[in-house]
Amino acid sequence: TSTRDIEPTMPVKSATPEKSVTGLSDLILRLEDLTPLPARHEMARWLVATQDNVEEAEAMFRASSTWRRQAGVDRLIQWRPPVVLRNYYPGGFAGFDREGCPVWIIPFGQADVKGMLACVSKEEFMDFTLKIVECSMLLMKKKSQMSGKPVSQHVFIFDLEGFSLKAATHGPTMEILQKLISVYEANYPETLKAAYVLNASSFFQIVFKIVQSAVQQKTLSKIQVFGAEGWKEPLLSALPAGILPAQWGGTKIVDHEHQICLGGEVSQDDQSQYQPQEITDMGDICTIKIGPGALIYQKYTVDKDCSLRWKFKSEGGDLGFGVQRKISEKTSDGVSVEEFSSGDIKDVLTITRVSSHTDVQAGVLSCQAGYTYVLTFDNTYSRFKAKTVIYSVIMETGDTDLQMSNEKLTVDELVKSVREGLGPQEDIKKKKIQTPKKSKHSKKFSLKKKSSG
Repeated sequence: TSTRDIEPTMPVKSATPEKSVTGLSDLILRLEDLTPLPARHEMARWLVATQDNVEEAEAMFRASSTWRRQAGVDRLIQWRPPVVLRNYYPGGFAGFDREGCPVWIIPFGQADVKGMLACVSKEEFMDFTLKIVECSMLLMKKKSQMSGKPVSQHVFIFDLEGFSLKAATHGPTMEILQKLISVYEANYPETLKAAYVLNASSFFQIVFKIVQSAVQQKTLSKIQVFGAEGWKEPLLSALPAGILPAQWGGTKIVDHEHQICLGGEVSQDDQSQYQPQEITDMGDICTIKIGPGALIYQKYTVDKDCSLRWKFKSEGGDLGFGVQRKISEKTSDGVSVEEFSSGDIKDVLTITRVSSHTDVQAGVLSCQAGYTYVLTFDNTYSRFKAKTVIYSVIMETGDTDLQMSNEKLTVDELVKSVREGLGPQEDIKKKKIQTPKKSKHSKKFSLKKKSSG
């Protein structure tokens, strides 16, 4: 049967246990300021993860909502990953199990993580992994709507054939795995139905001992580990043979378009052609240098409600970063002219030192028309050391709802989008922020800038 199913129309009947119904209603009421919320059966996951503790579930959901917005997670489906990830990141969608849960096969033993990280950044690698998870979440939603039965979990098959000691002791790989596990546990609770680890060698034990400390016991109980033998029967007992290629014990005949990417060693030619891009999915990247004891301001006057999104990383040490705003006034010719001291500005995000030299800093802010917003990169506490900042800032306007747009995709389109993306986001208006001028040490500044249309 083709994965290009008919558009869903059936209402989803919640399977929430009766004892949790009251808690779920309470949770939804507490989160009404974040509407629209996911379906009730999706919200129930947060209660299960916190043993029906409504307060903890609320805090966990709010923290995840903040993370999603700041990290721009809904944009990942649209994002077209770098060519090296498209060609070498192993894995793919196998199909749905008997209960409609998405099943993914990841032949991680063939992954050349070191080679990929010579061409892409850790952030890009993590974003691609999260993109698979986001695609799977949308497939659950689509299957729920098509069947009228709630689907809120997925299955992963990790094939470690070929996994080497070199891979097991690669520091960046371990760092990424630990980060991904932490992000998954915090933001996708109770979504793992089962994980099957196949062809696990003694080297896998090295990795498992390192990463299992970040995995909750409930999650660990869903992971089954097999050596080179003994996995086919349990796998076929749990999953339909028709969705598994012969390599994994099934009967599925896979055409070229739907093959599972096996990974492989990244060629020297690719490693020489491509460079890691730490600021991802943001368009033009700017680089500026901030002298010792200096500030750099980036100012923008908003004449339409919008979202201001930024990502940046520094070289040479950490930085202070903050956002301020002031009411903007226009002259008769439409030019915004302001002269104001720091006392006239209201803090939106108080300037705080951030570890931008070790991790990409990302954020988003809802901006109101009629205000000038000032992004500040602060190096005033450094008396002798200059810093280099690599950054991108975009303004998004319009009524486009990425999440709703993603949910309209067919199964085939979703699966294809994992590696191909959805091309330019033409329905989202973006405006690049101009390269800021360096300011002097004083916190007084003026702004003379044409109003954006």
